[in-house]
Amino acid sequence: MVEDEEINDQISEEEEEKKKNNDSDEEMKDIDEEEEEEEEEEEEEEEEEKEEEEEEEEEETPKKPMPPPQSKAKPSSQPPDIKKASQQSQTQKNTPPPIQTSQSSQSSQSSQSSQQQQPKNISQTQQPKNTPPLQSSQTSQTSQKTPVSSNNGIEKRLMITKMVMENFKSYAGAQEVGPFHKCFSSVVGPNGSGKSNVIDAMLFVFGYRAKQIRLNKISELIHNSENHKNLTNGRVSVHFQEIIDLPGEDNYEVVKGSEFVVTRTAQKTGNNKDGVSKYYLNDKVVKLDDLKTILKDKGIDLDNNRFLILQGEVEQIAMMKPKGVHPGEEGLLEYLEDIIGSKKYLPDIEATSKLIEDIGDKRTSSNNRMKVVEKEKDALQQERDNALEYIDKELKLIHCKSIHYQIGRSKPEREKNEIAAKQEMVEKQLEQELVTQKASNDKLLEFEKNLKQQNKQLDELNKQMAKCKNELLTTEKKGVKYKEETKHLKTKVKKNNSVIEEETKKQAEFERSTIIHKQDIVRFEKEYVELPKELIVEEKKLESMLNSLKGEVTELQREMEEKQKQLLPWSKKHSEAKAVVDLKTSELAVLSKDFNGATQNLDDAIKALEDAKTISSTRKNNITKSKKELESVKAIIVDLEKRLASGKVTEENLYRNTMDAKRQLEQIKTNLSENSSRNTILDRLLKIKESGQISGIHGRLGDLGAIDQKYDVAISTAAFSQMDNIIVETTAAAEACVELLRKENLGRATFMILENLEYQRQNLGPVQTPNNTPRLFDLIKMKDEKKYATAFFTAVGHTLVADTLDEATKIAYGAKRHRVVTLDGSLIDTSGAMSGGGLKPRVGAMNSKLKGDPKEDKKKLIELQDNLSQLDSDLRQCRDELVEIENQIQQAQNRRSELELELPKMDMDIKAAITKCEELTKVIPQLKNKAKLSTEKKEQIDSIKESLIVDQKSLDKVQEKVNKLESEVQEIQNSILNVGGPQLKMQKNKVESLQSRIDSNQTNTTKANVQIKSLAKSMEKSIKILNENTKEKDENEAALAEILEKYKSLEKENLKATEAMEAVSEQLREKEEETKEIRKEHEKAKKVIEKIKVSNSKLETQIEEFKTLINEKQAEIADCLSKFANQAKKAKIYKDYVDESLINQVSAILTPEEIEQYMEATEQQNLIAKIHELTTQIQKISKENNVNIEVVKDFQKKEQEYHSRKAEFDEIEKERDNLSKRYESLRKNRLDEFMAGFTIITMKLKEIYQMITLGGDAELEIIDREDPFQEGISFSVRPPKKSWKNISNLSGGEKTLSSLALVFALHHYKPNALYVMDEIDAALDFKNVSIIANYIKERTKNAQFIIISLRNYMFELADRLVGIYKTDNCTKSVTINPNSFTSLSTTTTTTNNSQQQQQQKQQQKQQQQNSTSQK
Repeated sequence: MVEDEEINDQISEEEEEKKKNNDSDEEMKDIDEEEEEEEEEEEEEEEEEKEEEEEEEEEETPKKPMPPPQSKAKPSSQPPDIKKASQQSQTQKNTPPPIQTSQSSQSSQSSQSSQQQQPKNISQTQQPKNTPPLQSSQTSQTSQKTPVSSNNGIEKRLMITKMVMENFKSYAGAQEVGPFHKCFSSVVGPNGSGKSNVIDAMLFVFGYRAKQIRLNKISELIHNSENHKNLTNGRVSVHFQEIIDLPGEDNYEVVKGSEFVVTRTAQKTGNNKDGVSKYYLNDKVVKLDDLKTILKDKGIDLDNNRFLILQGEVEQIAMMKPKGVHPGEEGLLEYLEDIIGSKKYLPDIEATSKLIEDIGDKRTSSNNRMKVVEKEKDALQQERDNALEYIDKELKLIHCKSIHYQIGRSKPEREKNEIAAKQEMVEKQLEQELVTQKASNDKLLEFEKNLKQQNKQLDELNKQMAKCKNELLTTEKKGVKYKEETKHLKTKVKKNNSVIEEETKKQAEFERSTIIHKQDIVRFEKEYVELPKELIVEEKKLESMLNSLKGEVTELQREMEEKQKQLLPWSKKHSEAKAVVDLKTSELAVLSKDFNGATQNLDDAIKALEDAKTISSTRKNNITKSKKELESVKAIIVDLEKRLASGKVTEENLYRNTMDAKRQLEQIKTNLSENSSRNTILDRLLKIKESGQISGIHGRLGDLGAIDQKYDVAISTAAFSQMDNIIVETTAAAEACVELLRKENLGRATFMILENLEYQRQNLGPVQTPNNTPRLFDLIKMKDEKKYATAFFTAVGHTLVADTLDEATKIAYGAKRHRVVTLDGSLIDTSGAMSGGGLKPRVGAMNSKLKGDPKEDKKKLIELQDNLSQLDSDLRQCRDELVEIENQIQQAQNRRSELELELPKMDMDIKAAITKCEELTKVIPQLKNKAKLSTEKKEQIDSIKESLIVDQKSLDKVQEKVNKLESEVQEIQNSILNVGGPQLKMQKNKVESLQSRIDSNQTNTTKANVQIKSLAKSMEKSIKILNENTKEKDENEAALAEILEKYKSLEKENLKATEAMEAVSEQLREKEEETKEIRKEHEKAKKVIEKIKVSNSKLETQIEEFKTLINEKQAEIADCLSKFANQAKKAKIYKDYVDESLINQVSAILTPEEIEQYMEATEQQNLIAKIHELTTQIQKISKENNVNIEVVKDFQKKEQEYHSRKAEFDEIEKERDNLSKRYESLRKNRLDEFMAGFTIITMKLKEIYQMITLGGDAELEIIDREDPFQEGISFSVRPPKKSWKNISNLSGGEKTLSSLALVFALHHYKPNALYVMDEIDAALDFKNVSIIANYIKERTKNAQFIIISLRNYMFELADRLVGIYKTDNCTKSVTINPNSFTSLSTTTTTTNNSQQQQQQKQQQKQQQQNSTSQK
């Protein structure tokens, strides 16, 4: 047992008592441990039986048992205070899952969803006597959500199952701390072992920075020890699950799917020396804010974490100031408000107070401004009345003039309506024509679309045709290659067959000759055996005949014998020499034949090689020329295609320019036609101007400006008649023009006098429009803006242009009325009347470009005609050139195809020649070797010839001697024969004949043997040549068969490509026919449209003539309307001074019935008289009263400003009252909610403090009873048997008790799912430690407490003990379940033996403590 060595100095008087109690506890434990050792064997047997009966479905089993007890000689790796407990077996099974050591791992199951409901208070079923329950039946006022099961009303809560630290601070590798108990777990271990690192690990996971964990940077959190250096990362994982408590201390039910793991990592990086950190939820990266939100939903508030109480913090809770002095500082008031939840009202209260203060200042300022405006308004009252009288007379005069001008427009209006009816008939006819034209145009567009589609399809077919041609060309190239290879192989096969046939014949001849020679040898050998026998017989006969004539021929016989003796050696020499000469003659014949054949073959091969080289060189020259020509042809094709593409672009540009020129020509013709028909009056006036009779005529207003084509309909609708007005400089010029028109009866015209329009110049500047909608006036481009701007503004005014009718309606009928025209010709006047629109809106009031002089147009017409003629000529020439280029491209493509076919053929010839050269190059050395061998044979032949000459000479000499001797013998024989008569001669001839045959047989046998040897050599050579050619023939025939098979396949491909090309060609022809027909139809449709255009042009001319007449009548009407409009404009001058309805009334448009009433002469005279009377009255008022009508506007402004100030003041007053009510309501809600929670907490604090101090008293007191939030909350206590004291005057233990009482009271009010406390009992004596431990043990069944403690009175009551110890500077952990060990409930009376045992145990304990100190 480790003694408490870190108790504060403030409780030094209690230290001795604690030590005594600790020593007594150790003695009692030693006795308990001894008895436990005696019962160990029985328990292990029971545990083994339980293990055999245990179900296999258990989810987790210990992976590593507790370390066995160590001998005294070797220090134990377990912490000393729990060493003996570790000797117990870890296999004992209880109802909850088995306890695991730090080496075991537990699978983590994650769940992202959990049902959230309001917390429910469930009173504990088991309460100790005389102890009030921790939770009362009162409902908590907190607003924090706590997870609750809604299925059957049973409360569920969150708990920590275990922690896994990996390379974190003192923990090396992956170390598991836990599993923890659902209620009370204690972390124990010697000082310096790493207990506080457990809570540091939780602080790290829950988002604390490194400095808040007593370090400077994240990287310092990574473990670093002698055996574990340079680690780069560390991590901490906290495993959570939701449970439902079941009866029994250890029993609970895990909510399915509620398990999750929160992990934070620290990692060193090369760029960041401080290290980086990441958060994980179930191994998925999350942000800290998201993690806080998730844990808050589970009941863990990381922003205001009251569940983590660090070492020394427990006293600080009670030492808080009553209220935070500085912003952000937390006092007891803020601490309680945060838990009760009334703090949520504070931001709104402060904001509302600031608003009330600000609005008070605004109210005072607003009241002062309202009084000043009221005084200024009263000062303008009299002047305003005089001005209103003047305005009244003016408006009456305007009303009379308006009636007068409306009466004057009646006659021209009727005439205009009649013309308009005729125009409508023609327009209907034109509409029908336009419908027909549209149908024709649609048909033309359809033809053009089809034509475009056909051209596209033609292009596609041409591409397909080109592709087919390329494929056919490829197959043809391959075909040429295969043909050349086939030809070459057939030649080789033919040559092989020829050689085989020749050699076969040779071998047959060799075999036949060999057989004949062998037969001759057999015959010669047979005769050679028989003839000598016959010769002996005949010689005997001859000798017998000679013996009979012996007397007569004795001398002759003696001479003949003498000669024969002389002849015999020479005959032998002659035979030998003759045999040698015959043998050498045969060898010479054989050698001469081989030498001549080898030489001839070598000469033939050399000649064939020269021929092949010549062919190769010639073909290479030809192929080089062909390639150059092919490249040249390709370059020509590319150049021609570029020229073709450029020519097509040129042709397109010329065609476009031609069309543009035609359109410009038509436009100018149309302009000239319009000028001749519509501007008859203008032409006359301009001629008068040029003649100098009348000066100051500028022309038609519409011709003096231009507008974008987009706004043509808008300008024509808004100011069509005004654009036909003629602009003159002065009134005199206008009167002169009117007089001219009247004299020449040219018709009517409306003139605008520039000098009278200068008043409009003040309206020319930019104005603010709704949605920045453009003014029609600002869109006009003028010839001379300075000169004609007033005229154009008079015509269009502030008319706005909108894109659509909806947009125009919103602008026109807004808060301020506007005159608005749309792009499609709808017009909304300021009166609200809508006009325009329809199927055929007005156009042509202005051109998109500034209109030129008619003379310039005629001049330009001539230029355009000349230009168009030149363009037509250039276009025709360009098209002819394109046709020529296309022909040249076709010719070049044909030549390219021919060259592309010839090149492979020549290439094949070159390859064949090269192959032949290679073969001959290989053969010639062999032939040379043969020829070389023949040369040796030639030398041999020469040698044989020389030797043969010598031998022949020797033979001749011998032959000469033999012949001489034979002649002498013959003479003697003849003499003898003459003596013997004819019979002797005959016998003699017979003997000689036999001898001659014998000699001949010997010679023939030698020759036959030589021939057989020569034939055998020739046969071997022939067989070798035959085998080589047979093998070569087989190879060539196989290659030939393969080439023929490829050629057959190629022929199929060629046939397929040919058929495909023919099919595409047929489609191309058909498509060209279709395109030709469509072009014909297209041309017909164009002609029809041209006819319709001519007809439409005539109708449009009639319509324009009607329009001209209508414009003249409209001009008369417009003159009256212009004057009427001027009166309306004058009336509008006063719109800011009188009611708008009065303005509308004086300038209202009369109905036809009202006009009829004024048509009588009397009524018109009365109207004119009234006008004169009002004019006189107005002049009189102006002279007498110096009227300033602006005073009316000033008065109205001041009156409006007064009402505005009054309304503003009333609104501020109302807003101040509302804010005051809200402020009081928020303060009341805050106070009520705070006081309700405060009362509960105060009562529970008093109750708990009395219980844990056994008679003391504690109280939370509001310093300012009127306003609790003004001065804060004081915490006063009365320790047992002492007086009331402020918390700061208490001892360390008393402060700790007070703080813990407050923590437990707050837990009652707002339960937390879990609490982690670090040495909260450090300052307490053993008695108070025991009280606090028992309170936590018995009264906190609805929460999980994890307490780090060194006090045995605290951790002995824990449901689970987590031991922390350190070996090799690395912290490890072991967890045990105290309930799994048999404990003694009482201590028996010790005997003498037990005392001895106790002494022995004390000695052993002392040794262990010494060992621990050394370690």
